[in-house]
Amino acid sequence: MCFIPLHLLTHPSEMSESCAKCRPQAKSGVFDSFLTRNLTNMITIKTYFRKHQKESTTGFIWVSFYVQRQKVNFSTKVTVDEKNWNDKKKRVSSSDKMANDKNLIIDNILARINNVFVKYRLKDKRLTRDAFLRAYHRPDDYDTFFDYITAKQRKLRMELGTYQTHLSAISKLRQYSPLLHFDDIDGQFLDLYFSHLK
Repeated sequence: MCFIPLHLLTHPSEMSESCAKCRPQAKSGVFDSFLTRNLTNMITIKTYFRKHQKESTTGFIWVSFYVQRQKVNFSTKVTVDEKNWNDKKKRVSSSDKMANDKNLIIDNILARINNVFVKYRLKDKRLTRDAFLRAYHRPDDYDTFFDYITAKQRKLRMELGTYQTHLSAISKLRQYSPLLHFDDIDGQFLDLYFSHLK
């Protein structure tokens, strides 16, 4: 099992220079593994092997944990032969030729789960099972909602009038909340924003 603290934690990319001095000197993914495997407090994540079929010797690695007493479990989509899964260490053993890559994928998923809990705690927002799933599956390669929209607009083909309407709407939203993130968009935010537009 992995234990993840829900306070005073940030992703390596968000660490201050002074905090970075404590960062283990290792390649990508290892520091996230360090966080999720060595700091203890609030949430417990179970990582386990689950067979494709009863007769099969191969299966997927799954993760399972609770949010507000509601169970969340899903596959990491990492496949492994049962003999190559170290259930004590919760790692793919070196007998699997792709062990390093598979363990890195698992570590990144655990770090992503941790990141959702940290963001909600820092914003002092209540995290529910549904909210977790939305946050976990949303695009998170962008610093703000506007970075995501800009990237998507470049790939879309639309008429000039429609494009200008989109730009106007996004401009007003950016003026109201320049650092808007996906986590911030909920019913309360929309009500306040629509009231602001009146």
